[in-house]
Amino acid sequence: MATESLNTSYASTCNCNHTDMRVLVANNYHPVSNHVSPNHISIGNISNSTSSSQMMKRRTRLVEKDGRCNIQYENMSKGRWCKIIKDIFTSTVDMPWRYNILMVVVGFLASWLLFAAIYYGIALGRGDLDHLYDPEWKPCFRHFENFKSALLYSIEAQTTIGFGYRSPTEQCGEVLFFLILHTLWANFIEAFIIGSFIAKVSRPKARAKTLQFSHYACMTKLDGKMCFTFRVGDLRQNSHIVEGHMRLQMVRHYLTQEGNVIPYKFLDLNIGHEIGIDRLFLVWPLQIVHVIDDKSPLYSISRDHLRHMDFEIIAILEGIVEATGTTTQARTSYLPDEIMWGFHFENMVDVREDCHFVDMKRFHMMRELEDFSRCSAKEIDEMKEAEDREVDRDSVWTSRRNSGIIRRSSPILRDEDNIESRI
Repeated sequence: MATESLNTSYASTCNCNHTDMRVLVANNYHPVSNHVSPNHISIGNISNSTSSSQMMKRRTRLVEKDGRCNIQYENMSKGRWCKIIKDIFTSTVDMPWRYNILMVVVGFLASWLLFAAIYYGIALGRGDLDHLYDPEWKPCFRHFENFKSALLYSIEAQTTIGFGYRSPTEQCGEVLFFLILHTLWANFIEAFIIGSFIAKVSRPKARAKTLQFSHYACMTKLDGKMCFTFRVGDLRQNSHIVEGHMRLQMVRHYLTQEGNVIPYKFLDLNIGHEIGIDRLFLVWPLQIVHVIDDKSPLYSISRDHLRHMDFEIIAILEGIVEATGTTTQARTSYLPDEIMWGFHFENMVDVREDCHFVDMKRFHMMRELEDFSRCSAKEIDEMKEAEDREVDRDSVWTSRRNSGIIRRSSPILRDEDNIESRI
């Protein structure tokens, strides 16, 4: 029991009451302790005014709301950069656009200047510059006068513009060798740049930006069971996600039976993996539902308990982009103060004129459920078991009495008869 209590309760320095929270603050999605009780809430009409004393001290996220991982490596080995350079294509794709453009400019300029220096050195070594006006001299290059002529020739050779006023001759074999080398290098560098740019433009990270998660999750009741649920949707109408599937994981501190503390333990939240419910046909926004049973990490968390918790629920959506065939992944996370207790998402889909209309303005909208229990799923199950035992005990007593197993001379029945006679 000690281990269970430590694993399910982590006090935070919070003075606000999550159980009385009804107002969501749009600024960083912090809750406040003001008590307002609307039947419907939405992100669009949330109050922005709150003081720093009302702010809840939030844990440092592992995964940001936009899916970025909040991780920074330190004390890396010296051989790290060698491994990154070996995977130069992936490093180029992951670079910001400003570094990609700078790489292209520097690469082409370095190539032009390098081969211009080589061609100028050949012309200078062969004596072409000393016989500029000698009609009987057979030069390696026609109309080479200085380094500027060599640079213009290098640009023409690399960009395959074609030789016009300046051109090589068949007098020097080294010119032909470096011209072939220059052409091969130009083809390689252009293929590398074009490939990295295409991969950067069509990479799955860009597609993941059109996958949207609800800002808040909620604890609700579906088919008589307490559930944790949130909403996910695709902003594209014509290009859908194929073979989409969802995963939920909770990150929290964990205390083993031996007394060892695991700072960040990943626990799986089942959303129907064994029966295939985790596979999504994301034709319109869907609700992802985790049923809280005795195997769920949320099983012993009540409404009053939730504000003291220190955990993070990470949602990961993976699927294949229909247009490109590449695999994409979208991520987000929910902290305890981003879980609304006793709320349910509003319906978004309406059928009109033989077509399904999806109102995206209602994507984040919730409505409050009446008479929603403040107890945890574990406490509710225990109360149900106690009621079932009480009903079974009463039914056994009644059946024995009706069958005559208990005699009328029983002191219990005699007392009951006396009470009935007095009434």
